[in-house]
Amino acid sequence: LQHDVVFNGKKISPILFSLLLSKVQSKDDEFSQVMKILSKSVTTLEMFPANLIREHFQSERFFQQFVQVCRFIDELRKEHPEQVQERKLKNRMICIFRSKLLKFLDKQFGRNWAQNLIMKAE
Repeated sequence: LQHDVVFNGKKISPILFSLLLSKVQSKDDEFSQVMKILSKSVTTLEMFPANLIREHFQSERFFQQFVQVCRFIDELRKEHPEQVQERKLKNRMICIFRSKLLKFLDKQFGRNWAQNLIMKAE
């Protein structure tokens, strides 16, 4: 992964964003780096055309990815009770990402849309 993708002002397209999101796994050695890139890239997504944002984030594919993030958070809480510190760090990172993503979606599509997404995903 290129550290400078987001950190040096470059943008990640919604398609690349989803590709990275689909690769997130808690046992991955690059988990922390991927989560940092995803969290930072949320702020650059609004630089893309509104129709591209709408098309991507209102798609069934993205909805399935969002459901996967919610499940991932639940599973992470149950995983490896003996590794409390690592589990807490990963949980914190994915919750920060989810929070930033929801703020972005709220800003793009409205509070009702974002709340509806959360309710449907649960």
